[in-house]
Amino acid sequence: MNLKRNTYLIFGASVLFLLFVAWFLFTVISEINNNSETAQIIKFASEEKIIRKKYESLLLKQFERTESLREQFKSIFLTKDDVVEFIKEIESIARHRGIFLHVKSIRKSTQSIDFYISTHGSFDSINLLLTDFENLDKASYVSGVSLSRTPGKKIWKAEYIVSVFKYNE
Repeated sequence: MNLKRNTYLIFGASVLFLLFVAWFLFTVISEINNNSETAQIIKFASEEKIIRKKYESLLLKQFERTESLREQFKSIFLTKDDVVEFIKEIESIARHRGIFLHVKSIRKSTQSIDFYISTHGSFDSINLLLTDFENLDKASYVSGVSLSRTPGKKIWKAEYIVSVFKYNE
């Protein structure tokens, strides 16, 4: 009877041990799966951060590459700080042509700055000055010209309206 009792006891303990091992394995496998899902989420999040950093880096490089182009583009427009330099430039051109130049007024519109200019000089010089105005390194155009000759003299008077597109910051 002792042997039978021991057999039942060993059998019962073995069954309990196998149930404990099965429960333990099930718990471990569940944790591994949960950890695997967590690891996948973490991996996805880190990959997303890596992609975002690469994209930011690419955008920054493109921004730096186009900076000189943007500065060149901006330089063809007139800013409020460039007005005095622009007047000095056209006065220098006129002096080079032997023409007296006077900026009578300046008017700002939404898209441009208009310079009302009066000049005195020879016909050829005034004609060349018109060409110089049309070839300025700024985005400009001559929107009005009036030409008259001083009676009895070889001095011509010209009135110009030179419009230069402005840069809106």
